[in-house]
Amino acid sequence: MTEKAKSVADNLLNELIQFGKTKRMKVKTLMKHFNYEKRTEDSATQITEILFERSIIVHPSIMKIGDNWPLKFDDQVYLSLLTMDSSINAASSDAFPENWNSDGWFDSLSGKIFRTEKEVESKLLLPLLTRLGYTESDRYDGMPVSGAYGSRKKALEVDYGLFNKDNISLAGQVLLIAEAKKESRLVKSVELDNARNQVRSYGVFSGCLFGLITDAKIIEVISLYPIMDNNGDIEIFKCGLDELKKNFGELYKLVSKESLTHRYGKLLKIQE
Repeated sequence: MTEKAKSVADNLLNELIQFGKTKRMKVKTLMKHFNYEKRTEDSATQITEILFERSIIVHPSIMKIGDNWPLKFDDQVYLSLLTMDSSINAASSDAFPENWNSDGWFDSLSGKIFRTEKEVESKLLLPLLTRLGYTESDRYDGMPVSGAYGSRKKALEVDYGLFNKDNISLAGQVLLIAEAKKESRLVKSVELDNARNQVRSYGVFSGCLFGLITDAKIIEVISLYPIMDNNGDIEIFKCGLDELKKNFGELYKLVSKESLTHRYGKLLKIQE
């Protein structure tokens, strides 16, 4: 990225600091700020990354999803400056579904066997996402996200991208990224770091703030943007499978569809 582009990004950052934490503009206007007449994978990647470095998130993401550009050139996007008071402490409410364990699913996890990554997905992650309020319509299985670095394209595939398909104001916004790993894979610190870095790269390109990772031994939620780190620690929730029933209330308040709809909506409301 050129020095001129960095200067443009710095100016946008200063605007957000001085005149409000958010700014709304058309996709084509954002591209023109950085002297791009056309939107390509390379230009979208560079703009997304240079804003990410300044803790500015673009809602929805201007990146290509699979083979398609979800946003048209005349569509509106929001630039939001993430600060510590927009991070992990904004639980939506104390509301909690009364029937959260009416079928005894949490009790059934004890002694359950997970032989493959697919079984971690089908036996643990997908049922958990359902209990966090996400429907099949909210879930994008194997969500492809494309980035580019010069002539080198980078194709990423997210296990699950979670949306709120019933909320028009958040259309196209990825609320949560969820990844499953083979059982006990994350016990090794190097594997855990790799998984975290993988999910954080997804967050940059999709404009998502939170990631959920599990290997059927641990369930972890991490922040995906630098400013949202908790005193330098990206981990904001972690528990073992045997502790999930006891800690589900905390997890629900962090990353349920209800809670994240409230949190992203709060960011967008500042922009109106």
